[in-house]
Amino acid sequence: MADEHENWPPARADEYFRGEAFGRLMLEVVQFLTKRYPRIDFTDAVATAFVWFARRGEQDSGFLRSGKFPNPNAFRAYVRQSLWNAARAAARNRLARQKLQSPVQGTELVSPDLSPLWLAAFHECRDRLPDPFRRVFDLMQDEDDPPGGLSRDQWAATILDWDAERVDRAYKEACHRIRQCMEKGTSATMK
Repeated sequence: MADEHENWPPARADEYFRGEAFGRLMLEVVQFLTKRYPRIDFTDAVATAFVWFARRGEQDSGFLRSGKFPNPNAFRAYVRQSLWNAARAAARNRLARQKLQSPVQGTELVSPDLSPLWLAAFHECRDRLPDPFRRVFDLMQDEDDPPGGLSRDQWAATILDWDAERVDRAYKEACHRIRQCMEKGTSATMK
């Protein structure tokens, strides 16, 4: 990892995104995500992300030198969020029975308004939540609409076999813990 920091950022994004180091990074991140979220299929997300990053590197070979990714951990958080967003989009496409397509040119996989350092800190703080707080937080933050016209807290309560009040308390506590963690600062590393 020290060598990774010494050579960061790579001179050319297009070469990096076609190289072994980026392939290893994608593999590490997707292994982490599949272990953490075993019910989510990241297969299409990896393909989508590889296409997106390759295209981005071709369009802007200085992408990694933009200052947006001051260290490898910030870029790792960006890759993680990209894979997560691509997996959610692929799941929505599967539900709608739509064919998987490459991202439209100019489409961002991660909001440009989110700092990679902030994302790294957020993911670290979220990952530190003990169960059941992490599970409640994930259910309440899920992007998909709950089925059957249920509210988000009703849906979470049904899944967890809790009452809505308990879900609400646990969600507020999870948010509080994440805020506290973010205020203290983190090392922004993926464990």
